[in-house]
Amino acid sequence: MADLKNILTHFLLVGTVIGVKPLGNGLINDTYKVDTEEVTAPDYVLQRINHNIFQNVDMLQDNIEKVTAHLYDKLNAAGADDINRKVLRFIPTTDGKTYWFDGNDFWRVSAFIPNAKTYETVTPEYSYYAGQAFGKFQADLADIPVTLGESIPNFHNMEFRLQQLHEAVAADPVGRVAEVQDLLNELEKRADEMCKAEQLYREGKLPKRVCHCDTKVNNMLFDEDGSVLCVIDLDTVMPSFVFSDFGDFLRSAANTGAEDDKNLDNVNFNMDIFKSFTKGYLESAQSFLQPIEIENLPYAVALFPYMQTVRFLADYINGDTYYKTHYPDHNLVRSKAQFKLLQSVEEHTPEMKSYIEACLAPKNELTIQRIALPDMPLEEIPAYLDSLNIEATTLTNVNWERFPYQPEVSVRLVTTRKGLLFHWHVTENTVAAVAEIDNGSVWEDSCVEFFSIPANDGIYYNMECNCAGTLLVGAGKGREGRLRAPLEVLEKVERWSSLGRDAFKEKKQGPFTWDMVLSVPYSTFFLHNIQTLEGQTIRANFYKCGDKLETPHYISWNKIDLPKPNFHCPDFFGILHFEAIE
Repeated sequence: MADLKNILTHFLLVGTVIGVKPLGNGLINDTYKVDTEEVTAPDYVLQRINHNIFQNVDMLQDNIEKVTAHLYDKLNAAGADDINRKVLRFIPTTDGKTYWFDGNDFWRVSAFIPNAKTYETVTPEYSYYAGQAFGKFQADLADIPVTLGESIPNFHNMEFRLQQLHEAVAADPVGRVAEVQDLLNELEKRADEMCKAEQLYREGKLPKRVCHCDTKVNNMLFDEDGSVLCVIDLDTVMPSFVFSDFGDFLRSAANTGAEDDKNLDNVNFNMDIFKSFTKGYLESAQSFLQPIEIENLPYAVALFPYMQTVRFLADYINGDTYYKTHYPDHNLVRSKAQFKLLQSVEEHTPEMKSYIEACLAPKNELTIQRIALPDMPLEEIPAYLDSLNIEATTLTNVNWERFPYQPEVSVRLVTTRKGLLFHWHVTENTVAAVAEIDNGSVWEDSCVEFFSIPANDGIYYNMECNCAGTLLVGAGKGREGRLRAPLEVLEKVERWSSLGRDAFKEKKQGPFTWDMVLSVPYSTFFLHNIQTLEGQTIRANFYKCGDKLETPHYISWNKIDLPKPNFHCPDFFGILHFEAIE
């Protein structure tokens, strides 16, 4: 056992070392927490660098020094506070380097970041944070003025990994090729497509970036308030394609099974994790990404399970010489599990492409005025809004060719001291109001709808009203398992319809024109304590539908790009800016 306290004497530490103890459960480097006596002195993190993996430690530390210096300068230029908790800081040795060689091992010391924590759990929430953090990491380093070395040469080079597989097959040292020929054939079918990043790079079409190359949820530090402080574990930071950070995270995080799952039914691709990570990533990285990089993000998701299938299978054919195994065919089990994940990714590729397009598509934006509303009957509201020159917003998107009918639909939304005030104006060929009670199947009738995320926390509300004023309000983060608003909440929503409030069956000798006014108190957002939306920006969409009318239709304000009718799609919400109270 190395004399850790003696090793620390070679670094320019501040304070008196009073204790050294193991920290974390890292698989690569040995890590220790160094406690100091003085309250004003920082604590430290001591690491033994795994020289078997990182064979050029001088390059490794040079990369890290360049990256952390650039990140520090970015934070300083932006006027960030508490910078020393938002970027790693490595301590120099007495000879000026940031590592020390004791004759056997390489060591380094960084300042310990207090009041910070990591998470191991992969959830949509933390995947979103990870996407934001790693996208920002790439964005901040997109203009780094220096060149980094490859701390692990050919780490994510698909051509190199296939070459290793081909060499293993040619040698077949333990006679395993015959039993895996079917899997080898499947890999060869995809080989050209999976190597296209290297081909595009040679053609000058795809750039290399400074990437983290080990994107995991636990490689971020969170502050006590839940915000991301910084990205950590910088050993693999090096030039690569952006696909490395995007695809590698999703290979592990979005796998519903284990990496070596024997039950392949467990292994599928989790689109909720994909959407959360992608949303966060694009929010941070879109500013510097080139179109070809964005276009190939679904390719990146497929690339990494493919690459791991190749690597596990090559090791199996070679006789299990690289990866640690726990039973004779462990690497074969890993190969099959990763290939099953690849197949699931391929099945979800069209959906991934649609989601990315939705994230990047221009969003309709609307400014919502605040009016002083005198006491008046609801039926007088349309004329009053006319007198104020409140413009109507027309719903024009017919999203699915199978349902081409387009009624004339417009909506005016304003805020008052009570809450939200809607005026809907509709002309359509047939009209129906079969649902008689609130929280019934109003979407089957002539129905107008407002979906919104009022608190920007992912919980969206669906407010649906048929042409007789029968109302449904639900809330949740997805289409399944939504909560319905209590009836006592719905009773507080004031309603007026030009067609009256009584239910009726479909009338087919139109056209019919009708108006609906809804006065919606903020308490209708029953899962939140919302007092006002004034001065806020939220995401929302307006809809008109009639699922069981003679001519079904599905009209929206902001365009929806999905294969079949679905209004429960927050990814396609537009943007509402609510005027502030002066």
